[in-house]
Amino acid sequence: MKVEPPRIDERTFSEIFQQLQKMLPHYTPELNGDDGKEPGVALMKIYAYLAETVLNRLNQAPRKNMAAFLDMLGIRLLPARSARAALTFTLAKGTEKEILIPPRTQAAADKTAERAEQLFETESNLLAIGSRLKMALGIDPVRDAIYQPPPGFLEGTLQGLTQRAYQVVSSPPAGARDFQLNHVTDLKEGDYLRLGQGGQAEYVIIAKLSGLVVTIRDRLHNAHDSAAPVTKVMNFSTFEGNNLQEHSLYLGHKELFNIKSSARFTIHASHRA
Repeated sequence: MKVEPPRIDERTFSEIFQQLQKMLPHYTPELNGDDGKEPGVALMKIYAYLAETVLNRLNQAPRKNMAAFLDMLGIRLLPARSARAALTFTLAKGTEKEILIPPRTQAAADKTAERAEQLFETESNLLAIGSRLKMALGIDPVRDAIYQPPPGFLEGTLQGLTQRAYQVVSSPPAGARDFQLNHVTDLKEGDYLRLGQGGQAEYVIIAKLSGLVVTIRDRLHNAHDSAAPVTKVMNFSTFEGNNLQEHSLYLGHKELFNIKSSARFTIHASHRA
């Protein structure tokens, strides 16, 4: 949380002017504070304006004193740096070749009534291509895992959606493929869910919805108690989520497996160092 230093005097121009008007009957009863044509009232407004300017400077003293105190402790302010922003270049429709955008190419946001035009310059070469990102995968060779972003992540359809909270109503055991939620608002087939919390948490994919009953593609690895929290995965953590890695072993032999009757094969395998 950002901590702001206290303000020494919070009075504004209008508050100072109102205080002066209340003092008129005691010091200058000949002036009518409601008549804006009197020279005395104009002087009051000038005084209130100058007083507000002085108070604004006075209210900056705590921040400057804090900076001076930190400087005594050896804590220095960061040097000024140029503003940085992320830019997206969109090629014209029908462009077939890549386009080189050289360094120091200028770009600016649209000018509005509240914001003046501010120019930015690119820092290095950028090769703009006409292709669009179709798939993103997070591959972790150490854990032998492959992770894929949730549906709608690359298309941006998840932006602006409200993150809802769900709870398990049933108590699904390990190996189950069905469990009941307290509601299924905004859920659909193919969505990724995070079920449970802590070390018991696991990621599942919705295969079917039947009322409040959710059927998942793979079986649960862990048992979950009733009221276990469930959240819809809306962000892509590169090395976290539902592991899509699969392993298959194919064996073939032109003579040994060329049989017509039923048979049983026993395979002995050893790890090769």
